[in-house]
Amino acid sequence: MKKFLFAISFLAAAACAPKALEVFDPSDAVVFSDMTVDKMAHCSIFKVIGDEVFFAYYHDTTQTLEHPKMPTIMPVLARSPWPVTGEDIEYTDVVRCGESYGSFTQDPNRAPYDPNLLQVGTKLRFYFNGCMGGKVVYTARTYDLESHEFEPEAVPCRICFEGDTLEMTSPNLFSIMERLGYATKDVNDVVISHRFIKYNGSWYNVVANGFTTASKPLVIKTDDGLLFDFVFACAEVPGGTCEAAFEFKGSDMYLITRNIFEDWHENATYLSKFSMKDGSCLSAPVKLTGQTAKSALINRKGNIYAFYNALPDIEKDGKAVGRSRLRMARIGKDCELLDSADVIGNYGIHYPYTDLVDGEVWMSFSEDRREISPLGYTRSNLSLIRLPL
Repeated sequence: MKKFLFAISFLAAAACAPKALEVFDPSDAVVFSDMTVDKMAHCSIFKVIGDEVFFAYYHDTTQTLEHPKMPTIMPVLARSPWPVTGEDIEYTDVVRCGESYGSFTQDPNRAPYDPNLLQVGTKLRFYFNGCMGGKVVYTARTYDLESHEFEPEAVPCRICFEGDTLEMTSPNLFSIMERLGYATKDVNDVVISHRFIKYNGSWYNVVANGFTTASKPLVIKTDDGLLFDFVFACAEVPGGTCEAAFEFKGSDMYLITRNIFEDWHENATYLSKFSMKDGSCLSAPVKLTGQTAKSALINRKGNIYAFYNALPDIEKDGKAVGRSRLRMARIGKDCELLDSADVIGNYGIHYPYTDLVDGEVWMSFSEDRREISPLGYTRSNLSLIRLPL
């Protein structure tokens, strides 16, 4: 009987064990950006709602330079039947430089940047880094999922901190970090680049303060997608954080960050773990790679997976493609890598965004970035693929 029970236990454990990571072919992905008009497209996310999928990204139909000072850059909401075939996609420019949306007017010389999405009932919040009067402010336009139209007003988001309710501007985040004791020299974008995740009845995310060299990731939560509450700061993350992604496993929060340092001597990607109960650091930050870019995390069947750019090994036209190697890694409880697999994109594969759809992991990503400095693109696909996890 003991041998029989052991056999059952062994078979059950084997059935639950995750399979070895497999690579995928980027050319199998479906392109969803508008290749008939886009000269540059980047920073994609997606949300499947019923039999449709909504994509948010920004694009430029006139030139290839990717920089927030380019006034021709516009955030896009793309709507497609699900599953995606690359056909029958509707594209809507959400905000343009110099135009007004109710009482909000986008600065004519500052591109609206870093789009994101959050569904709240029958409303879809479309977020972007707006700028009004020279001040960067995290802003939302609301899309009605029943009428398929945007409400006319663009609304600056607000954040509650120690009894104060402030507009979610870069200077106000700078002030919050100073009040927390984390000084930073630079004031830049408000960056919320990962998907919102529901935890204990509220929507959570992590906000960074652009490319500052001493800022810390701030965990925030919201119920309506317009008013946010400060939860805690991830003080142990080294250097400054300009982009962050997170995932929950029970009451633990895994955090992957894009880090820069005071004298810009190092760029790196770090992984750490924090308690949602008290904000304490459960696993000290682990350096994953010296490469730096936006990364992603996902929890599938109790396993935490990370997606980030490792060091480059591809050269095109005599120049390294700095984001040609995308590493997929299964993460242990102490932030160690249990196993990994690398996907090579001949023209770059980077800025991954992941979500679960019917229990399967899907990822959107940018392709074809040949140079990091100056920022530039060729062809500029945005693609979607189901991962073999």
